[in-house]
Amino acid sequence: MWNYTCCAVNCKNNGKTSDCIFYKFPTASHKIVQRQKWIAAVKRKNPDGSKWTPKTHHVTCNAHFIGKKKSDDPASPSYVPTLFPPVYHAKQVQSTHEPKKDSSQA
Repeated sequence: MWNYTCCAVNCKNNGKTSDCIFYKFPTASHKIVQRQKWIAAVKRKNPDGSKWTPKTHHVTCNAHFIGKKKSDDPASPSYVPTLFPPVYHAKQVQSTHEPKKDSSQA
C-alpha cells in the first residue's frame, strides 16, 4: 500500500494516519477538462509563485469531495473537489514588499 499524502494546502490526511481514500488527478485524454478543474480547485502554486502542475504521485483525499467520493459525471457536485480547509477562504495577504495604497490618494 502506498503512503499517500493529500496535496490540498493544510490537509493532514495521509495513508498512515487516516482511513481516507486517495484519488489521483485525472490523466486520460478525455478527462483533461476535469483535470484542469481539479488543479484550479486545489489552488496550489510552486514556491516561486509559478503555476503548479501535479505529478503522478500527487493525490487528493476523499475529504474534499461532496459525499466523500469523486464522480466522473460532469453534472455531479463531486466531479471536482470543493471542500477545503479554511485557508482556502482567507483573503489574500498583502506582501510586506508592496507599498500600501493610500485611500486618500486616488
